Amino acid sequence: MSLEIFGDISFSTICLYPVLDPLPNFYIIKNYRDAIWKEIQVFKRRVLQCKGGATIETESEMHTIFPNLSHAAQN
Repeated sequence: MSLEIFGDISFSTICLYPVLDPLPNFYIIKNYRDAIWKEIQVFKRRVLQCKGGATIETESEMHTIFPNLSHAAQN
């Protein structure tokens, strides 16, 4: 006798491993963290430009608008 739920749980965790495995690296390794932060900024600028909004030109303005995120990116 076996329970199918155990098979479903193990299958789900095995499938999620390749997606979740690099996340700690992005937090620990500063170069990865900086690259991701810059890509997020570029993405936000593009979205704002497509919507016709004002763009944030300097990094210091980003730090004043998103202080928590900028603090996390510096650590």
